[in-house]
Amino acid sequence: HANVWKAIDVSVRVLPEDERRRFAELAVFALDAGAPETAVETLWEHTAGLKPRYARDLLRKFGARSLVRLAAASGRMTLHDLVHDFATGMAGDTAALDRVLLDAYRRKCPDGWASGPNDGYFLENLCGHLVAGGQAENAAALLGSPRWGLVKCGTGLVFSLDRDYGEVAEDE
Repeated sequence: HANVWKAIDVSVRVLPEDERRRFAELAVFALDAGAPETAVETLWEHTAGLKPRYARDLLRKFGARSLVRLAAASGRMTLHDLVHDFATGMAGDTAALDRVLLDAYRRKCPDGWASGPNDGYFLENLCGHLVAGGQAENAAALLGSPRWGLVKCGTGLVFSLDRDYGEVAEDE
């Protein structure tokens, strides 16, 4: 792993500082699941003012450097385990990173969390990011909201409610 770690370091070190920051921010997305490009675009629009086109271009650049894996068919970005660990080390305070992602999505929720986008990430992962960001009480309140349940059911995500409850219960 030491040689792979060094290769990752070289690939990241040659990036400009702002791109290194964008790379480190990818640590906010779950190791196994990654995220759709739309979620990365939401994050980077908030943290760097990147327009979606430029965010996609940067993801492609990271892909060319083998820092991310891009699935063209699904539009998902994932990180290899070691790359994710590297990005997490760069990011430092991952709870703060979760709060940054929450702030980015809060801008897309004109009428509270239940009015957020169905972008293939937000509805499925909001509770996990609330808990990881130190806001478990907000996640519990969200799960107590009939509106949240209706949104999840209405978008075909009724079974992901079980995971939401599990994340909140695990924190408590």
